[in-house]
Amino acid sequence: MGDRIEEAVSGRAKCRKCKDKIEKGDLRFGEVDYSFSESGTYKWFHLSCAAAQLPTKLGPALAEFDGEVPDRDQLEAEIAKGRKGKAFPRGELAPSGRAGCLVCDDKIKKGELRLAVEREVDTGSFVAKRPGYVHPACGKGSEYVSEVEDLAAELRENSDLDATQLDALLQAVCE
Repeated sequence: MGDRIEEAVSGRAKCRKCKDKIEKGDLRFGEVDYSFSESGTYKWFHLSCAAAQLPTKLGPALAEFDGEVPDRDQLEAEIAKGRKGKAFPRGELAPSGRAGCLVCDDKIKKGELRLAVEREVDTGSFVAKRPGYVHPACGKGSEYVSEVEDLAAELRENSDLDATQLDALLQAVCE
């Protein structure tokens, strides 16, 4: 069971983002949710709502979908725009001083460059994927980035930083 795009079989489902009904016959995006069941259930979204809220999940599903998709070019543009700042790993400026580095446990000061990585967190009832943060110097060679095949390319694509900030991040993490 994986995320998918399909034609709505009835008009009963509501979009999880905008809360409007998804009309019968309209294309919809289903995100798999394992919160309540080991086999998983679907959370349904209009394609345009999924492009805004879940661009990193809708992109692969759209690439796999063979059928005709109205406004496909517009959806792909929205996915590309929305992917920045949501995919991992990425570089960003810390919006506050609350987050601690996963490697050294020191706080990451407000406005400092940090590396956002995806990690698994055991919530007690299930394991969820959540962001974690690392100082750029601590990230170099750490378990959080060691498995990324082309770290520099991923950071360039996923980060929403200006050129100077991105160069500083790449120098600290990749060199």
